[in-house]
Amino acid sequence: MTEISQKEKRKEFIDPEHHPWVRLHAEGEGYWNGFMRQFIGEGRWGEILAQVPEDHVCKNIMRLTKPLDSEKYKKELELLGFNERYNRAKVTIDVSDLERGTFTFQYFVLPFPFVCKDVNFWEGDFRDAVFSHITFESVEIVHDINFQNSIFLGNFNINKATAKGEIRLDNSVFHDQVNIIDKKFYNVVSFSNCKFLKGSSFSESEFHQYVDFTGAKFKGRKTDFHKTVFKNRVSFNEAEFNGHAFFKNSKFYCEEFDEYDDTLPLSPSFLGTKFITSADFSETEFFAPPHFEGAEFKAVSFNKAIVKNHNNKALHLANSAWAALISHMEKVNNFSQKLIFHEKLLEVDKEYEASRSLKILYEIYEKLGHGRLMAPPLIALAYTSVFFNWLYGLFYPSKAFGYTLVNTLSFISYYRSEASDYLDNIGSLRHLLLTAGGIHSVISLFLLFLIGLALRNRFKLK
Repeated sequence: MTEISQKEKRKEFIDPEHHPWVRLHAEGEGYWNGFMRQFIGEGRWGEILAQVPEDHVCKNIMRLTKPLDSEKYKKELELLGFNERYNRAKVTIDVSDLERGTFTFQYFVLPFPFVCKDVNFWEGDFRDAVFSHITFESVEIVHDINFQNSIFLGNFNINKATAKGEIRLDNSVFHDQVNIIDKKFYNVVSFSNCKFLKGSSFSESEFHQYVDFTGAKFKGRKTDFHKTVFKNRVSFNEAEFNGHAFFKNSKFYCEEFDEYDDTLPLSPSFLGTKFITSADFSETEFFAPPHFEGAEFKAVSFNKAIVKNHNNKALHLANSAWAALISHMEKVNNFSQKLIFHEKLLEVDKEYEASRSLKILYEIYEKLGHGRLMAPPLIALAYTSVFFNWLYGLFYPSKAFGYTLVNTLSFISYYRSEASDYLDNIGSLRHLLLTAGGIHSVISLFLLFLIGLALRNRFKLK
């Protein structure tokens, strides 16, 4: 018999029912945990138990878990290809053989590294579980994955992966390094109230939808968001960075307001965030004013950062954002950066003064219920043009159209010669029709303004 190649061995595991770890997983969390307790021994089981907080649901589950009886245990060892003397340090729960993965690990204890590479990972429920190391590499996550309230004792690695589903890790605890590198998130990602007890890196990742770090605690010496791209709302409100926080070369593309709800700010938000050691935002691009109101800094750098005012509907928010940053720069004695933020504040003040004269027109049009409708001013413009064309035609019909067009679209100069000819040939009525033309121009300009306003509101033009 010829020896079976590794590639051929992998083929037989494409069917999940034939995969040894998937088969064991299908027996449920009680059976799985009983096998693991027997396999790793009481000493290691006790070490893991000691790292689980008292209020975590798995604490009691682990205490009540009974080791698998000897006959079942020996059978499982055989099916997994192990023996009694197998080196536990080499064990990995590797599901990379699968064509696609769908798992429910709620209340499971995984004392060995969980590895998933080159797999279409459809969905997973990993809530309230205890993990050793986790590695997702070159994986496409198609649907939602939920890690809420889980404990990760080893490294948490997601490299070169794509996530189309929602990822939730709220209230999870990471005891070791977190590496989420070169990953694209196309849906909501939440790390709210997570605890990162060692270093963490999100460098060169892209977040296309809302990402939430509200209340997260970064206890490690370094938290790295270098070259990270945020294309939507991001919240670090009430987060805490004990070590160095690096956001160098990151990009916050988020708009000032939500596309569908213009009362919802999308600017990067660091409200009440604590930077206990230092924060580096050098060469970072903010496409809308970042909000650091109530934040605390010991040392911070915005050296060569690009900051922009965006969306004149948010002038009050922009004003608050720049004022807060000016105050922070004074506290850390960064006066050069303070001047830059002061310039941005002056831009907002200038824009506010310019917009005040139009505010009444905006409010009237909004209250009329025509904020996004072009039809009312367009119809009014047409009726106005027809009326004045009729009026001008009573005195000099052949030149009336040119005079009507000039007064309707006063910024067009093509027919100005015909308008001059019209006025030159009406004799003593010249002053009367010149006054009528002025009234016509004012009405037309107002209606054109309302048409432009409707276009702006409809397409959210800035």
